[in-house]
Amino acid sequence: GVQLDAVVSLAVPEESLITRALARGREDDRVEVARERLRVYREQTEPLVEHYRGLGLLREVDGSASIERVTSRILDAVAAGRAV
Repeated sequence: GVQLDAVVSLAVPEESLITRALARGREDDRVEVARERLRVYREQTEPLVEHYRGLGLLREVDGSASIERVTSRILDAVAAGRAV
């Protein structure tokens, strides 16, 4: 029963995601585990990107910058209703 105004998708190169995961230092953060998580994402979550794009709700944001910059980009994209 909730109406969405926007859906944010963060775009980050896969190798950067793997590097970030390994840097967390958790016991299960290994390259093969990170790659499997990305495979599951592509299989189960990525199809939703096209769904929300088709509804005009998708806001794609470059997520490869600092936390502060990415936060700013997300807020800008939601407010402006476009990708940044």
